[in-house]
Amino acid sequence: MELRVRDVPEMYTEMMILMKMRGKLEPSRNGNVLSLQEPLTVTVDNPRYRINVDPIRRCNPFFHVMEFVWMMSASNTPEWISTFNKRFVEYADEDSGLIHGAYGNRWRSHFDIDQICTVVGMLKQDPTSRRAVLGMWDAQADLGVLRNDLPCNTHIYLRILDGKLEMSVCNRSNDVVWGMTGANAVHMTLLQELMANAIGVEVGKYRVFTNNAHVYVDLPDVAKMLDTTTVHHPTLPVGATHPYIPMPLLSGKETVGEFLQSCENFVSGTTITDNLWVNTVARPMYDLWFDRPDGKAPKGYITRNICDRGWASACRHWLRR
Repeated sequence: MELRVRDVPEMYTEMMILMKMRGKLEPSRNGNVLSLQEPLTVTVDNPRYRINVDPIRRCNPFFHVMEFVWMMSASNTPEWISTFNKRFVEYADEDSGLIHGAYGNRWRSHFDIDQICTVVGMLKQDPTSRRAVLGMWDAQADLGVLRNDLPCNTHIYLRILDGKLEMSVCNRSNDVVWGMTGANAVHMTLLQELMANAIGVEVGKYRVFTNNAHVYVDLPDVAKMLDTTTVHHPTLPVGATHPYIPMPLLSGKETVGEFLQSCENFVSGTTITDNLWVNTVARPMYDLWFDRPDGKAPKGYITRNICDRGWASACRHWLRR
């Protein structure tokens, strides 16, 4: 089964329509699900447009951005990121207190190699390479073990085609609402954009192959989500083809390693970070999360400090709800 969409907000809407039409009710480890009965490939033509402000789904932009930064820091501890999503601690193992399947840790530390930096170097040296693979699944650590969190996304393949970096993600089992079209769509496409910036090419198509796409039917508002037919972008000026121009993750001659170090500094509490995106997008979002009295933002704060128009608009939408 295949689906092709313009961007992530359209991906969400089309997947809700598909799940309602083709999903079959099944039991699962975590409750009843609507599940597709065959594997699915979704192609996203413009993955930089990753922000969904559907009023029923209510994606938390603060969590989505901070999770990406947390991943890039290579962390597998839940304390920092759980500030933005209290349920995150549920994925930590009781014996170690660690998130066993944390993607950023798998990408940068688990296999004793920084896969992100290595793949960037490979594709800069040989743009025709078909050996650029990021691995998350570790058979020795994951197969047949009982853990609170195992990688759902198992491998990422990267290829430069027509001067653009294309990303294909392989997934064993995908929660469509919270994973595929939610957090996964944001942090995977941000990773794709970061690596494209570092290599010096444009961002190409983003593809997801999932062996099992499903929606948990017993969660709040899921019935309303499955009735979704409208695509919601954070800002859509009259006549605009796309809603905003995302701020690049790298600027000038900055390297991917320097970006990753900035994320490590940010998560560790170091006040000095050299990356412009971290300082003018992630940091003001972080500050706003803690500065909002009674859950509301100080008037004018968002547009004055968050330098990415899309994320600023997403924060505004989320706080108003």
